[in-house]
Amino acid sequence: MLKKLPALGFTLLLTFSLSAQTITPLYLNFNSHSEENDFGFGKNYNNNVDTFNKYRNLLVTMCDTFRAKGAKYNSQHDWAFLEGAKLYDNGSHANTNNKNIFQWMRDDNNGLIELDAHAHMTQKNYTDVVWYYQQLGITPSKVVGGFLYDTVMNAAMPGSNWTQMQDSLPGKTRPFMKFQFDILWGGGTGNHQGVDLSPVGIWQPDTMKNILTHNGSRHLVLLGNGCNTLLTDTTANIVSTLLNEIRTLVYEINNGQLAAGKFYSSCIMFNIRDLRPGLAVKAAQLIDSLQPLVDAGYIVWKNHTEKVDIWKAQYTSAPNIVICADMPAWNGQTGISTDIPDSDTQISEFSIYPNPATDVVYVRSQSLLIDEMLRVYDVSDRLVLETKLLSPLQQVSLEALDKGVYFIKINTRLQKILVQ
Repeated sequence: MLKKLPALGFTLLLTFSLSAQTITPLYLNFNSHSEENDFGFGKNYNNNVDTFNKYRNLLVTMCDTFRAKGAKYNSQHDWAFLEGAKLYDNGSHANTNNKNIFQWMRDDNNGLIELDAHAHMTQKNYTDVVWYYQQLGITPSKVVGGFLYDTVMNAAMPGSNWTQMQDSLPGKTRPFMKFQFDILWGGGTGNHQGVDLSPVGIWQPDTMKNILTHNGSRHLVLLGNGCNTLLTDTTANIVSTLLNEIRTLVYEINNGQLAAGKFYSSCIMFNIRDLRPGLAVKAAQLIDSLQPLVDAGYIVWKNHTEKVDIWKAQYTSAPNIVICADMPAWNGQTGISTDIPDSDTQISEFSIYPNPATDVVYVRSQSLLIDEMLRVYDVSDRLVLETKLLSPLQQVSLEALDKGVYFIKINTRLQKILVQ
C-alpha cells in the first residue's frame, strides 16, 4: 500500500521489488518556451540588454541543474529571444565557456539539451525562427515546439495550418528558405483558451479534422507533452504536485489502467519569462524525487527526437492515441512495489545545486541536519567558510571563494562542488 507523501518530502527513498511484470516506461523530459509576446510581461529580450542577460543567465543556471542531475531538456524559442542573443550575446561570457548560450547548450551539456523552434505564427513562422537559430551557428531540431491542432488563426501565414508542415515549409519573412519538420509536439488552442490536446502517446495524425486518427503514410509524428502542471517557483507545493502527477501516470501505465507495452511520453513544462533563482531549486528537488523511478526503469529521460527514434526502433511505430481528457481516474493501485518513509526525518542526507556554481549554492537538507554547521574546505583541507543550517533550504554565498574544487561538509557527510 502506498503511504501518503509528506508535503516537503522531496528526497524519497524508494525500494522497488520488481514483479515478473514487464515495465512499460514513461519517457520524460523538461521543456520550456520563450515567447514572441513575452514583452507583454515586461520581458524585452531583443530591446533591452539587461533583460536579455538576466534571463540568459537564469537559463544557464537551469541548464547547469539539468546537467548536474542528468535530466533531458528541450529548449524551445521564438524569434525574440533568439534575436536578443544575436544582438547581445557575443560569446564573451565565462559561464558559457565564451560561447553564445545556444552553442554552449548544444556543445557543453553532455548531449542533454535539444534546441527547438517555437513560433506564435503572427509575425514570423517556424522556418523564420530556424533562420534566427542559424545566425547563431545552430541547426535546430526538426521539432515543431507547439502548434494549434484545430484552428487556423492566420491563413496568410505558411504553416498556420499544421498540415502544411507535412512538406517542407517556406518562411513568411524569408520565403526563399524552406525547412522540413518531422515532429509535432503538444497541440494547443488559441491562447490556450480552449481544451488543449495534451497527448501522452504518439501517432501520425491524419488531418486537422481527423487529428486523432493515425495515418502511417503521413510524414509528421505527433509526440505527447503530457498533463502536468506548469513548473514555477511561486506555485504552492509545486514539487509535490508534479511528483504526484508523474507518479500517477507511471502507476496507470503499469497497473493495467492504460495499455502496457505502448509508448508513453510526458514533459515538465516551464516558461523562460518565469525564470527566477528559485526555479532551478524546484527543478532539482523534483529530479531528485523522481530518481528512484528512474533507477528502477519506470521513467526514462529522453529528448523529443530521441523519443521518436525509440518509438520507431523499439515500438515499431505502433500508434498510441491517448489524450489527457480521456485518462482514467487513478484506481489507487500502483502496479509497482514501493516502500516510502513516513517522514523526512528518516533521511539524513543533503543535496546541493547548482553544481558547478558561481556566486551562490542552495543546500537542501532534511530536518535531522537543522542547526548543524555547514563547513566548506578547499583541496588542501583548509576551512574557508562555515555557517549554521537554519532551514531545510538555505542559500549559501560563495562570493568570497576563488574558482576551484571545494568540499561541503555537514556533520560527517561530504559533497564536492566546483566553483566557477
